Amino acid sequence: HYSINEPNTIDKLDKFQLLINSLKCSNTLYSNSPIEYAGALNQCVEVILRTGIADISFADSLLEIESKILRVDSIDLKNIFKENSFNEITIYYNLVGLSILKKSDTTLTQSALFSLKKLVNQLEIITENFTDFKNIPENQINSFLLIASQYFYHSKDPKLNKILNLYRQKVSQSISKAVNFMTESELSQFIQNEIFSKTDIFFELYDPNIMADDYTSFLFQLALQTKGLLMRKSTELNKFIAESKDSSIVSLFSKLSALELQIKNSPDQKSILFKQKETYERECLRLLRSTHKEDSFNISLLKEKLNKGEIAVEFIKYKSSFRKNSPEKYMALVLDSERLYPVAIPLFEESQLLNSNAYLNISKTTESELASNSNARGTGLKPVKDNNHSHHYKLIWEPILKTFPETKLINFSSVGILNTLNLNSLSITKNETMIDKYKLRQFTNTYNYTTISVNQPKVFDKVLLVGGLEYGENSQISKIEDQLHWNYLPGTLTETKSIHELMRKKNLNTTLISGLQAREEIVTEFLKESYDIIHIATHGYYYNIQTVSNNSKNHSHSNPLFNSMLVLSDANSIAKKDIFTKNGYLNAYEISCLDLSKTKIVVLSACETGVGLNTNRYESTFSLVRGLKIAGAENIVASLWSVSDRSTIQFMTKLYSNLLNTNYSVSEAFQITQQQVKAIQSNDSNWSAFILIN
Repeated sequence: HYSINEPNTIDKLDKFQLLINSLKCSNTLYSNSPIEYAGALNQCVEVILRTGIADISFADSLLEIESKILRVDSIDLKNIFKENSFNEITIYYNLVGLSILKKSDTTLTQSALFSLKKLVNQLEIITENFTDFKNIPENQINSFLLIASQYFYHSKDPKLNKILNLYRQKVSQSISKAVNFMTESELSQFIQNEIFSKTDIFFELYDPNIMADDYTSFLFQLALQTKGLLMRKSTELNKFIAESKDSSIVSLFSKLSALELQIKNSPDQKSILFKQKETYERECLRLLRSTHKEDSFNISLLKEKLNKGEIAVEFIKYKSSFRKNSPEKYMALVLDSERLYPVAIPLFEESQLLNSNAYLNISKTTESELASNSNARGTGLKPVKDNNHSHHYKLIWEPILKTFPETKLINFSSVGILNTLNLNSLSITKNETMIDKYKLRQFTNTYNYTTISVNQPKVFDKVLLVGGLEYGENSQISKIEDQLHWNYLPGTLTETKSIHELMRKKNLNTTLISGLQAREEIVTEFLKESYDIIHIATHGYYYNIQTVSNNSKNHSHSNPLFNSMLVLSDANSIAKKDIFTKNGYLNAYEISCLDLSKTKIVVLSACETGVGLNTNRYESTFSLVRGLKIAGAENIVASLWSVSDRSTIQFMTKLYSNLLNTNYSVSEAFQITQQQVKAIQSNDSNWSAFILIN
């Protein structure tokens, strides 16, 4: 149990000794009960194959013992369900198949293919060509189908369609049934342990020469269903609470949020408080599901939104569920208005991006350098220049645009390591970038495009501006690495005053908060009101547990939204600083509890506001952007690395000049701003740090 579910709990050598002890105990306990002994062997083999605590040859030797105990070679497969050892035999066959696949690297050898063929033939007899699964448990049926699909894929057999269709029905049912009633913690575990293993195979085994033409429609549907699933459920719950007129529901959610903060502040009571939180969350979910319809994704609706020359791109990351040393791969699923079905385009292995000298590495300014880095709006994440100008473009965009050469507008949703890149600013040539040739719109899920009207005129009325913050002094600071010191940013006051003047000329109702008035408790109160535009110019900070000093690591929080934050006024004046429990920081979790559903655009004019922990390949990073999306904000401008205080003024004033131009949509205004600033700051990475999430 611990070997599989708590992989870091026990040392590998200790695990192996536990395994040997288990085998000795099983041999003694079940000496007169062969079926029970076979079951114990199955469990030990599964642990070996799933964790690698012993060589696979050792697992094979245990399977050989088990085959003799169960008399596998002499069993009548057509009547196997009549055997007392029916369950153990079906598990045995699955483990044999898993062992064959685990011993393969990227491709199956002829020997492995022959062994799989023999096994699949046996499975076909047992299940009458996969039409009658009798009393076989659901998880064993799924394993049968996975093993058979691997064989049919590598033998180029069209039977693969039938097997994957069967598996697809079972997976779709299990996912839709499970996710609607899970708490956030349960759903996160379910995504990691179940969805990854159950859905990767659909992308891994895609072969256009074998698959039916409409198979790519299923892949696109699957991408829409799973992409951002955790965030979508959090947003649904937040919206339900915000729109509720029932005071008891609002009170319940308040208790839920208060418990999350208690868990953060009282680690010694975490277990008890977490159970209470789960109880409140289940009650909220029960109330939500009583009125809320299940998610549905109609590709036809998305297709109808697309004009000629416009595409929707879902980037997908996947890996083999079975192969050892399996590389993580990327694929693009592309939908347009003219083709009958989406097109699946294999792209690259992650290592090609990571190991390349051209990868846009992000380096970290040390915290001891922070005090002198007065020109940056954060702790100094900065990009390393890509000297091979078109490398990223060739890996990511070129295969797509060669397939769709008439493309003029790209709607896309990132995934995995692509979340750390500004895909709008990738170089096509030395002097030309993506924004010079194409219109681009980035979403957390391209299906969001169906819910918005891009051409609808922008109507802004109420605006909140925050800038020119005074972070206070702290004479007691002796170690910068333990107590961050935030420098005054004069450019943020200049910036917000310039924007305020633009708003005044348009007769917009504008509130400007600056100086010590921009403390956390005051800004939070303002954010409880409804604004069309919210602009915050300050320091941004991502508390990355991998880069902070050892002295600070005890502050890290289990909810990654607490680790991404905006620095507000008076942050330096807290004598004994704890960035998670004291005032001065507004983190992404606190933002996620707000109701920003009426906010058309939030602009975070700060460093690293789009940076956060990437917990799984289906989710966007746990950044400030995520907190704002859960809160309901429609459009968000954020940054992927450090931005200059002075250079950002120019970007932001141009952005608002374009936003207030009624001829431009939000995405058009943003891209025009990028083009304008790029022309002026051609050697500056500042303009390319900012992204717009629609």
